[in-house]
Amino acid sequence: MQEVFNIFKDALDKASLLLENTITVEGFTLTDLDNLKTTIETNKTSINTASVNLELKKQAISQAKLNQIVALESSQTTLDQAKNSLNQAEHNLYQTKIELKNKLDLAEIQVKVQEENLISKQTALSLTTAFPRKVDLAILEAQVQEAQTALDSVQNNLNKSVLKAPINGVIAQINFEKAEKIDLTMPVISLIAHSNDLQNNEEINIEADISEVDIEKIKLQNKVDVILDAFAGQIFIGKVVFIEPAETIIDGVVYYKIKIEIITDQFNIKPGMTADVDIYTAEKKNVLTIPQRAIQTKNSKKFVQVLENGNVIRETEIIIGLRGDEGIVEVVSGLKDGDEIVIN
Repeated sequence: MQEVFNIFKDALDKASLLLENTITVEGFTLTDLDNLKTTIETNKTSINTASVNLELKKQAISQAKLNQIVALESSQTTLDQAKNSLNQAEHNLYQTKIELKNKLDLAEIQVKVQEENLISKQTALSLTTAFPRKVDLAILEAQVQEAQTALDSVQNNLNKSVLKAPINGVIAQINFEKAEKIDLTMPVISLIAHSNDLQNNEEINIEADISEVDIEKIKLQNKVDVILDAFAGQIFIGKVVFIEPAETIIDGVVYYKIKIEIITDQFNIKPGMTADVDIYTAEKKNVLTIPQRAIQTKNSKKFVQVLENGNVIRETEIIIGLRGDEGIVEVVSGLKDGDEIVIN
């Protein structure tokens, strides 16, 4: 468009120059020439004005185009930012979902663990508050007895590791030297007690060897009658105070040592005296007894021969109980007081 304006302007400039050199003639007056020049100048002015307006419009169009480009770029930037924000939001949402899923899974695991703990504690509580079963008590009692036996054995071994005089006295004899082999049948040390120590309610201990057949009948605190050869006819009262858990072998036979304690202030008892002891493993009063030799055994049953009317013998089955000293046996049933039996 500007080129067209320039062509018209050049043409008008040439026409104006031509008119300046034009001479009026008849029929073409000076007024006509001036009018023509004025027209040309007016057209030139119009062309210049149009050219300026065209340039202004071009600038306006360029500015508008530039503004549109800037607005487009701004919109694109805003769009890109919005897309980035959307992508970040979607990523954050995804991460949040993962975190929430992990937290939910962890919470479910913790709930399950706590439920199992609760069940375990409820079970433990029920076992704690429930009455113990007989089988459990039997197991525990056996464990206690086993532990007590082990403790007694350890305590006995500990006691054996220390030489301790049971009474005040004087060492009368040492039968072995250092590193010499000990004979189990001979005492290592002989101790003589002070006489005054045995006359003021001092405890006197008597050791006895009990066969394995009878040891299970003997309990601590069993009453004991003690007869010393030096004091014939005198019975001393004692009690069992110790039962050795470990066995002692004498001539190939198993024995267990026990200690019997007696207290007296009436006799001058000396160490080494011989004593006979009767241990009360059980005691009953007002019971019916018969001699052991009167009993006959048939097919694991006990029988005696009862004498009736002085000469008739009737065989009667009996049930026996405790066995006493001197061959005496308790009759629980089968006989009554006053029955006569055949001994031989």
